[in-house]
Amino acid sequence: MGVIQRQAAKASIVRYIGVVIGMVSTIFIYPFELELYGLFQFLIPTAAFLVPLGTLGFSASMLRYFPLFNNAEKEHHGMLGLLFLISIFGILVITGLLFLFSPFIYEQFQDKSPLLLDYMPVILVLFPIMVLSEILAKYALLYHRLTVPNITELFIKIVLPLAIIAYINDWITIKGAMFLLIGNFLVRLLVLSWYVHKVLGGFFIKIDWAFLKTQWKKKKPVEEKVGQINLHLRESIEHALYAILYLIGATISTRIDAFMVTSYLGLTFNGIYTIAFVLAAIITIPMHMLNNISAPIIADLSAKGNNKKIEELYKKGSINLFLIGLFILSLIWGNVGILFEIHPKGPEIEPGKYVILALGLGYIFDMLTSFSTIIISYSKLFRYNLIILLFTAIANIILNIIFIPKWGLLGAAIATSLSLFFIKLIRVIIVWRAFKIHPFSKETVFALILCLSIYFLSFYLIYFNSVYINFFVQSIIFTLLFGGLILKLELSEDINKMVRDTFAKFRK
Repeated sequence: MGVIQRQAAKASIVRYIGVVIGMVSTIFIYPFELELYGLFQFLIPTAAFLVPLGTLGFSASMLRYFPLFNNAEKEHHGMLGLLFLISIFGILVITGLLFLFSPFIYEQFQDKSPLLLDYMPVILVLFPIMVLSEILAKYALLYHRLTVPNITELFIKIVLPLAIIAYINDWITIKGAMFLLIGNFLVRLLVLSWYVHKVLGGFFIKIDWAFLKTQWKKKKPVEEKVGQINLHLRESIEHALYAILYLIGATISTRIDAFMVTSYLGLTFNGIYTIAFVLAAIITIPMHMLNNISAPIIADLSAKGNNKKIEELYKKGSINLFLIGLFILSLIWGNVGILFEIHPKGPEIEPGKYVILALGLGYIFDMLTSFSTIIISYSKLFRYNLIILLFTAIANIILNIIFIPKWGLLGAAIATSLSLFFIKLIRVIIVWRAFKIHPFSKETVFALILCLSIYFLSFYLIYFNSVYINFFVQSIIFTLLFGGLILKLELSEDINKMVRDTFAKFRK
């Protein structure tokens, strides 16, 4: 197994550990202190949102331009130092803008989230730390090192629940919890710094200005060879700008709801909303894994112009993810009432119940059409992704402004799901018009009808007085019927093959 495969396998294990820790904390710890959890879940995402702005988009450009700098003997011409210098400038600019607009920002939260105003400066502390950490993590990625950066991302999943437990037991104050939060990201920065210095060969921060000057002056060839990278001022700036706009658009299109909920409803409701979001997001875990595996394959097929094979993967990936998504959402929604019923804080977090369903339905459509994003990204139409994201980002803000005052948390979830639906629908239409391929099939319709029928049978017609018996019996019946009929009707060739291969291994 090569270094890339080993690192990917280790990184996957780390991610799964993070998912387990996150789920346990979400169900058993965070509901007991919703306001502090809501505060955490505002400060961290806000600082993270500012990171690509702080790097001026060049952290995303590292992967594209590293082959040009790649020269260990010449310390990669000080690429790391150049990125630090650019980021310091970006941090100063963004920090200045935050101070300039601080009266407006504070005005948005002073009515519903007065506690947030006391700790808003924490964002200014987290922001530069996270920018520097992002550069070092991306730098490690250039060496195909994924494990340690992923492990450092686990720190926050451990620190947050510990901080909330400590606060609940009066061992620390909110100010103490903020010190733990900042300490977590400082430790991550220190670990990544040590890793780059000791494992990856050292900090090469002396910028080779003569090399840069030579490269900027080079004329871009009329025709570039496949895989050739040419560093030009205009091109690198365009790429960085594209990265900034894309990341901002992606965040606003899918996660602006947390900011809007805090502004309109307060930190406690943001805590409830985040819990519901985490539970709903379980559905998307298989999608992210399959996308990571499929992206390089689709990129290669796109370069070869093999649209027939792309269509085959498009339809297979669609039905596979659709079936998995329907299965997970059905189990979550079928049992979520039991969770709120038996949980000590059930009545307090119950406003998030229908948020799970609304977000879950959006994620289902996202999974059904998932590969459309990849197909566009690796085609000549890749710039459409940015246009779509910016359009839906604006639409999401407007929908949140309309829906949250009317329907509260559910309104935020509906706004986000509608935005997600529009993003994917537009992408599907673009792929269809450009390549005459789509992800839908008769199996898509059969899967939906089958899931709804078995869900109704399992969770409505079969009922016991004990919630615990309901949980086990209903879940088992749904799993056996849905899984069995998927295999019997052969709705997914890949799932049937995986099951046959698994049984074949056990027979040996």
